[in-house]
Amino acid sequence: MLSLLSFKAALVSDPLQTTASWNESTHFCSWTGITCSLRPQRVIKLDLHSSMLVGSLSPSLGNLSLLQEIILYNNSFTGEIPSQIGKLSRLEFLSLENNSFCGETPRNISSCSNLIKLGLGGNRLFGSIPMEFQFLSKLQLFFLYLNNLTGELPLYLGNMTSLVSISLGGNNFVGSIPHTLGNLKNLEVIELGQNNLSGAIPPSFFNLSSLRDIDIPLNQLQGGLPDDIFMSLPRLQKLNLARNQLTGKIPSSVSNATELLLFAINYNGFSGEVPSFEGMRKVDWIALNRNQLGKARPGDLNFMSSLLNCTELKLLHLSENNFEGVLPRFIGNFSKLRRFTIGNNLIYGNIPDEIGELVNLETLYLWSNQLTETSSTDFLPNLSYQTLYKATDGFSEANIIGSGKFSSVYRGVLDENETVVAVKVLKLQVTGAQRSFIAECEALRSIRHRNLVKILTSCSSIDFQGNEFKALVYSYMVNGSLADWLHHEIGERNQQSLTLIRRLNIAIDVASALDYLHHHCGTPLVHCDLKPSNILLDGEFVAHVSDFGLARFTQEATSGQRNSSGGIKGTIGYAAPEYGMGGPPSTYGDVYSYGILLLEIFTGKSPTDEVFTTSLSLHSFAKMAIPDHVMEIVDPVLFYHVHDDEMSGFSKEEIRECLISVIEIGVSCSLEFPKERMDISRAMNQLYSIKNVLLKG
Repeated sequence: MLSLLSFKAALVSDPLQTTASWNESTHFCSWTGITCSLRPQRVIKLDLHSSMLVGSLSPSLGNLSLLQEIILYNNSFTGEIPSQIGKLSRLEFLSLENNSFCGETPRNISSCSNLIKLGLGGNRLFGSIPMEFQFLSKLQLFFLYLNNLTGELPLYLGNMTSLVSISLGGNNFVGSIPHTLGNLKNLEVIELGQNNLSGAIPPSFFNLSSLRDIDIPLNQLQGGLPDDIFMSLPRLQKLNLARNQLTGKIPSSVSNATELLLFAINYNGFSGEVPSFEGMRKVDWIALNRNQLGKARPGDLNFMSSLLNCTELKLLHLSENNFEGVLPRFIGNFSKLRRFTIGNNLIYGNIPDEIGELVNLETLYLWSNQLTETSSTDFLPNLSYQTLYKATDGFSEANIIGSGKFSSVYRGVLDENETVVAVKVLKLQVTGAQRSFIAECEALRSIRHRNLVKILTSCSSIDFQGNEFKALVYSYMVNGSLADWLHHEIGERNQQSLTLIRRLNIAIDVASALDYLHHHCGTPLVHCDLKPSNILLDGEFVAHVSDFGLARFTQEATSGQRNSSGGIKGTIGYAAPEYGMGGPPSTYGDVYSYGILLLEIFTGKSPTDEVFTTSLSLHSFAKMAIPDHVMEIVDPVLFYHVHDDEMSGFSKEEIRECLISVIEIGVSCSLEFPKERMDISRAMNQLYSIKNVLLKG
């Protein structure tokens, strides 16, 4: 009992009162989170996961000599992991993932010789993997992902023959992948992504017939893949080697990958013809973009006919290769396709009408080809000051629909065809407004996406008093901004329009826009000011990202010029923490803002809400609620719709699982350290999956 009370005493916050029952008036075996053996009654399990606990981990746990399981993941424990845990010789499960532990990994955990799971991922541990861990001969699950670990992966991993799953991604490991991993005949999952690993993938690695998931993106791996890889790995379901330096041809045995669901080799140097995918009947994700595939000859797209067997295909990325040819008309048969990109190739001819038959298609990139398409100009000629003055009734306050530091936005009606527009008038007397105007023009002239606000024209003129006047004219969004719907009083009927599915769609729309800006518009563009007031909603509640006044292309963002003018401006609560320390704009910063925005969409709470203080942020508030208390923090407006047609088809458990998954993405995107944050492409695709699971449920 005393050891448990010491554990409680080390807590500085227990907002859910999880340990309220921990007192001397009741037997400790009946305390919340405690499991005891029958005879004698001794503590064998401590499980307080996802309880929003804050504090340090008491060394007194080392006195619970019969303890078999410590399950404390998804809390906010800080400080070092006490070395006294090494005294627990019977410990089988140590699960401390997703906290804020720091310091080095205690070496004497190796004394816990019965350990089956060692879960320390999602913390702030540093140093190398201790050599002493080689004595954990029973270890099956080894999770050290998302820390700050360094050094090389130890060779002894190959001697830990009980290992089933290794997850070491999101660290700073260097060197090569140990060839000894080929000894792990029980290994099913290997995750080493987002490190600094180099060299070739060892040949022995491809003899592990038990492997299901290979996830090693974002490294500097070199060399090629053996041609028989998919014969040697018959159970393989996921192969993600994106963003490395791999070369050679795509293995011809890919046609035998009958269990493969995901095949991602994008951002490498693969070349030559693409082989048949005929046997990949279960695959739903193929990413080949940013390679040197194709021979710049007609017929490069012949492989696409083999995809007709891939009836589950939802994503096909072929952009930025050397493919030449005509888009096949049978593309209309890929009935489940949601994302198709083939930009920056040598594709010519007409855009097949059959693309219109892809009823599930949400993203289509055909840029930088020689395709013939119908010319559609949604643009207006340059408008005069007088025209805009008249359209806005003299820039009347009654027509103001938004206002910021650098501009005011008016609703206007153009006489010619009674077109309703949004007129953004720059406040040129404010320092920085001129630069904001130039930045927005530079950004918007080279990008176009269904989820970006559409600019119609601009005006650079003189007003009636002889003062300089600048304005941008946009398509008018009849449903205003997302901020209006989340926080303003707009009537009960309208409040109920922001349903669960609608919020999911808005989140996906914004993620799609960022994915385009970061990965698919040539030079990546950083928005720098993502927040609800900059998300505009059209009549169908399709979201459009607006206000590019702070936007920067990455080559400009990293030049250092921005910091010389006082750093990123952004918006408090949404700007990434590294911006506050003078860091340059980056796609990581946009992802942070998106994570906060996503949490706000589903909790209804602004990051600057008065409930949040220096010790509690929207991020930590959400993180501590995962998974058991998510339903307590989500926007109660969501549950106004439980009897609506849209919501009546979902069970309470389905809604709960959906919300847990969404909040997890928001938390992963808004982590403190930039490189630990989830990539926006991954966030977008996970949101698509969440929506699909919900609708199919």
